[in-house]
Amino acid sequence: MVLTFPVTGTGKVEWGLDENLVAELATAYPGVDVAAEAAKARAWCVANRTRQKTSRGMPRFLNTWMDRAQNNAGRLAGPVQGNLLQRPNSIGVVSEEMRSKFGEKGARTVLNGIAWMDSMKRKLGVAEEPAEEELKNVTEGS
Repeated sequence: MVLTFPVTGTGKVEWGLDENLVAELATAYPGVDVAAEAAKARAWCVANRTRQKTSRGMPRFLNTWMDRAQNNAGRLAGPVQGNLLQRPNSIGVVSEEMRSKFGEKGARTVLNGIAWMDSMKRKLGVAEEPAEEELKNVTEGS
């Protein structure tokens, strides 16, 4: 067993995540750190005792968890070290003008939105250049 999860229902009180399922999930979701996400899923199960799954429902629960983790990877990136507005991104460093116009939180929101648009354009195969035109429109107030 790689990890045990508390479960509800008659019979077992714990369900064991085995190495075979971990390998299967890792193959199905190559963009996901399966071990880290499994630990998060376990923490969720512990914290949400009234919404725990049955032993029979655990494989489906973990499959759904990994699917969401992979699909939300670009939008829900972990915390960034340092000031995000000082870091370069696919478009460049956020200008002082943008920071003064939108404030730190607003500039971060704009930056994240533009980065998301770029990633979606790449996934759809329609992006040749980063979303610099969108950034220009935002900073000029269009």
